This record gives sequence, structure tokens and C-alpha cells, in this order.
Amino acid sequence: MTTSEQVKKAIERYIDTWNRGDRQGWISCWAENTILEDPVGGPRKGGIRSIEETWDRTIKTGADWKLEAVLVRICGKEAGLHMRNINTRDGASNDSIEFWCFNDECKIDSCRTFFTKQGVLDEYWVNEQAIAG
Repeated sequence: MTTSEQVKKAIERYIDTWNRGDRQGWISCWAENTILEDPVGGPRKGGIRSIEETWDRTIKTGADWKLEAVLVRICGKEAGLHMRNINTRDGASNDSIEFWCFNDECKIDSCRTFFTKQGVLDEYWVNEQAIAG
């Protein structure tokens, strides 16, 4: 049975392998039959081949994205993340809200990513009062 501590370590490994440019390590974080919605509303991608293509397509853009988990909440075999994506080449950043489910081997079984890219989100707002305390 997958524990919260295993999920935490899996998330840390995902971020670490991405940030180090470890393609094989990052791909190994995913289940063979994973489902990826990145972004939600776009085409659903399925299977490990789609994960390989996602890596390759992202790297080909020339951007050097680094991931930073701003906030993570784990409930059993699922996690909700506020992820910051930072392009180290030009300083641009993009925040996403992500929902991940893990299988019994603690591999990512599904991932749904919401991010602020023009034309992708219908609405984006921040509760300033809640952030202020």
C-alpha cells in the first residue's frame, strides 16, 4: 500500500530528476499506463510513450524549466500541488495547480495540470485576503 511518505518522496524525486535533466529518471516516475492532462482542456495523453514525447517536446523548445513545489497536500495516494515552473534562461515563470494520483508502486497514475497560459484557463483569481492571513 502506498503511504503518504512514499508519495512525498515520489514528488521530490519527480522534481529532482526534472531539475537535473535526468530524462530516464523522470520518465521512471510515471506508471506504464498513465494519463496526463497537461493542460486540462487540452488533449489527454496516455501511456509512457506520451510521457517520453512530453519530455522531448519540452526540451526542444530551448527553455530550461526548473520546478519548485510551492505547496503540496497529500491525502493517501493522491496529491494536490501548487507548482512553480521557472525558465532559467529568461526568468519567466508559470504557476500551475496539479492533481496527481499514484498507483500501488507509487508511480504517477494520472496527472491533471491547470496553468495560466493565455486561452487555457477560463478564469484565474487569487484570494488576496486569504493569502494575507
